[in-house]
Amino acid sequence: MKNKLFVLLAVIVVALSVPFVSGCGARAEFVLREDEQGNKYYVVSCAGYTSSFGGEYVIPETYGEGEDKAPVTEIAMQGFAGTRITKITIPATVTKIGNAAFAHCNELTEVVFADGSAIDEISRGCFGYCMFLKKINIPATVRSIGILAFSECYRLDEVVLPAGLEQIKLKAFYNAGIPKVVIPDGVKEIGVAAFHGCVNMRLAAVGEGVKKISAGAFGYCTSLEKIYLPLSLEKIDGAHYTDGSEEIKYEDGTFYCGHAFHDDGALSDVYFAGVREEWETLKKNIDNKPVTESGATMDNSALFKATLHYSSPFTE
Repeated sequence: MKNKLFVLLAVIVVALSVPFVSGCGARAEFVLREDEQGNKYYVVSCAGYTSSFGGEYVIPETYGEGEDKAPVTEIAMQGFAGTRITKITIPATVTKIGNAAFAHCNELTEVVFADGSAIDEISRGCFGYCMFLKKINIPATVRSIGILAFSECYRLDEVVLPAGLEQIKLKAFYNAGIPKVVIPDGVKEIGVAAFHGCVNMRLAAVGEGVKKISAGAFGYCTSLEKIYLPLSLEKIDGAHYTDGSEEIKYEDGTFYCGHAFHDDGALSDVYFAGVREEWETLKKNIDNKPVTESGATMDNSALFKATLHYSSPFTE
């Protein structure tokens, strides 16, 4: 009996000496690096048990002491992914955000970029699956919104795209909750499935300068009522199947994407910046060839069923 009691006590002592996982000190970790010119900078990420890192967090502008004091300029790839942060403030010193840096932050509701931010890209999957993200101020310096950057952000109810934006990439806002989007004039092409499945979207305005609306770009935007199309527009895609060619080889492994405006049954008004003759020219490059997939037929017929308004540039 004494031996059994001794063994039981030993087991308890050993168990108590093992740290409880959820209590492991999750913290922000700063890694010091040097660029090619010998300038020091820090890369920040979350270390430890990431799901215990939560609440509001402000990334500092600088870190370290003495000779090792330097600006924080980079957020690591997947740096804060899966954490429980509710609000993140990113200082103007940060110039690079790694892929999926805040992916799957399920409690994140707000992202604040400090005044003077010089970020030029919202990276691939940066805020993907942040299902409760509601508010973000995209810096004026952003030129590109990457693949899946805001995918599955169901609660994202307001997005203002910067005037200098040039690229909206594959599935950038896939299944996002945005009710309205205004594409700036500097964008030349709206990527494949860029706003696909934005079922809350009621209005979309495509900027003067956009030449192509890619396959699935506004597909399954089932509440979309009004679309403004620019005179610069040259092509609206139909469905694409990946055939191994570079032209339609999608970077996320997608093999199929429907027409640019498939299943947009609520579309009632199409506003076109040109006149009838120019619309007739564009119509020749609107792929409306039906495609049936899994029993569902998709096409761009929503554009032709809506009421067409000529010489109607978008004004807010």
